[in-house]
Amino acid sequence: MNVLCRRPPAPEALRLYLSRVDLRSANLNGACLTDAAIRHSNLARAWLADARFDRAELQRTDLRQARAVRASFVNANLREAHLGGANLRGADLRGAELRGADMQARDLHEAMLTGALADVNTVWPPKFKLGVIVIVIADGSARPDEPPAPAI
Repeated sequence: MNVLCRRPPAPEALRLYLSRVDLRSANLNGACLTDAAIRHSNLARAWLADARFDRAELQRTDLRQARAVRASFVNANLREAHLGGANLRGADLRGAELRGADMQARDLHEAMLTGALADVNTVWPPKFKLGVIVIVIADGSARPDEPPAPAI
């Protein structure tokens, strides 16, 4: 028996797939790309202010010189991504996967990095303080606020 005004169950949410796409200099200010697959894409010099990339897959994505002021990358996978020269002022990178990423951003002031995962292959700007980032040691165990062991 059908009941009037009853809605059928919502179909599973669609997932945006933008892997291997050239989006250089694109204006994505305020875009919602939560849960998107954007692996191996080119977002160099893109405008990403206030954009949301929460839980997005951004492995090996080129974000060099991107303007990602106040962008959200909560729990995003940025493994081996290139962020050299990017403006990440006020960006939210809590819980982000940063292993092997080039994090030599032009501006990391006020960026939130609590719980982010990094390793000895993650490249940081000179004199950058790691703060409360979780460093992933080569054996896979995670230890907060502890620098990686020197390579022998």
